[in-house]
Order: sequence, then structure tokens, then C-alpha cells
Amino acid sequence: MKDLLNSSVSRKILLFSEKYCQYKVLGVDPGAVRVGIAVSDTIGMLARPLCVLDRRKPAPAARVADVARREGVRVIVVGLPLNSDGSEGPAAIKARWFADKIRQAIGSDEIQVILWDERYTSVDAAELQEQAGAAKHSHGVVDDWAAALILQSWLDESAKKRPSNEG
Repeated sequence: MKDLLNSSVSRKILLFSEKYCQYKVLGVDPGAVRVGIAVSDTIGMLARPLCVLDRRKPAPAARVADVARREGVRVIVVGLPLNSDGSEGPAAIKARWFADKIRQAIGSDEIQVILWDERYTSVDAAELQEQAGAAKHSHGVVDDWAAALILQSWLDESAKKRPSNEG
């Protein structure tokens, strides 16, 4: 009876963890001057702005990898700034390069680095920040908010693909 109870409890815990306990994800908005960073909650539902890194300081990709490790994430979503027609221009090429540098800085498969379409997120982030009445960052920096929008877009799309454990 005790084994049956433990087995039943174990199955319920496993189903609960598969449905609700995902993992944290880092969002990255790689700009020419700053890198916006956002992080998700542990169930992969909500993204929030985390910080902004100065890209002009040494080893920005390594600093992103450090933040990812410190936050305990398993995935890093790097914004890919496609042109309005979906083609890749110079900014997208730089984002791909930066994502590769992050992969190299991680140095293993412990954290997956993926690219995600980020068209218009900086404009949307500025509007969202203004609507939220958030305190203005110096010089109107919205990079962390843009990273949160990139990440939220990825989280929303990923949630659609997750199988339901109901029933």
C-alpha cells in the first residue's frame, strides 16, 4: 500500500512539474552600444526586464553568459533584427555573430542559444515603458524592455507548442 501511495504521489508530482515547472529563460536585445537583458519566471510564462550591459566594455558575450549562469537559465533567446520583408541585413548578421560569441562563452551544451525575430521591439518597448509610467532610464534606454518583449514573444510561442497534460 505504501509503495502504491508513493507511486501515485510521485506520478502526480511528475505531472505537476511537467506542466508547471519549466525553467528560466534569458532574453537578449543585442544593440550596437547596449545589450538589453530580460529573464523569465521559472514556469516560462512572464518575462521581465533585468539589466542593460554596456557593449563597449570588454567581453560583452561573456558577461551575458555570466548573467545566464547566475540566473540559472537553460535557454538564451537572442533577438534577430530582420528587415520588414523578413530578409537579413547588417544588424541581423551582427546579432548572429553575437549569438555565436555567447555560445562560445558558454562553452558547452548546458545552455541553448537561439535566435528569435525581434522586428519593431525597440519601438514597442519605448511605447510600453511610456504607458507603464516607468522611470526613464538615462538617455531613454529601453534595451531591457525590448529584451523582455523579445523573450515574451518567444515564451508565448513556446507555450502554444507545449503539450497539455490535462485530462
